[in-house]
Amino acid sequence: MTKCYPKNLRKVKGLTLKKLNLSVLAVVALAGSLFQTSVFAAESTPEITNTIIEDKGVSLTVDGFNQTLVGKKEKRKSLRSQKSLQNTDLQIGDLTLTDGNVSFDANVGETAISLSGPLHASYKVQNDMNSIVGDLADQTGNFKVLLFEIFNDTKDDNLLVNHNLNAKPHLKLYLLDSDSNILIFETDVPEALSKLDASSFAQVEDNKKEMFWFKGLAKPESVTEIPTSETSIAEVSGNTDGIR
Repeated sequence: MTKCYPKNLRKVKGLTLKKLNLSVLAVVALAGSLFQTSVFAAESTPEITNTIIEDKGVSLTVDGFNQTLVGKKEKRKSLRSQKSLQNTDLQIGDLTLTDGNVSFDANVGETAISLSGPLHASYKVQNDMNSIVGDLADQTGNFKVLLFEIFNDTKDDNLLVNHNLNAKPHLKLYLLDSDSNILIFETDVPEALSKLDASSFAQVEDNKKEMFWFKGLAKPESVTEIPTSETSIAEVSGNTDGIR
């Protein structure tokens, strides 16, 4: 049975359907436009290939280091009371990681530095710590690298100046300049290095260089607070009695 509608109702209904169809087309067109815009924005976002780190550290003489940062805590002098203490800026750029080797250029205060070298698993992996260290050399000859460590773990670690990073991933860079000043930088791990796992790097047989980064700088009788291993404390102090 055919239904009949008044002419004015048929016109209104037809007009309503036309408006509805146009509205749907407009929404689809807008959605498509937004989708194209978002895709274009993602494609145009530049890829970050270099890591930049800007932070501060401290510089102090070897004597100041021994007086304030090593030995029994009750016998140490206040770090802030150390006359040789200076705040030092660190700016790292062009950091690249290729085939287990890391390289980067940096400014330490007003002095340029260019570091490169292989990475390997830290001796701390024996204590189930995700720690990676590098045997780095400065191509400029301005600094000697005492320690470069990427600590990608949340266990307690031994930090000298930035204790806010304890139990957090952090990066350590300890340097010795030509005037025998020790420069200590402890900063957050940059994003480019945050996914590194020690299990992906080789373990070296002789890791005492890493354990004894302070050898020749710290007084033998004052090293009990620096290493994280009782064996390393005994060996560097010359007292191996009772160590198995």
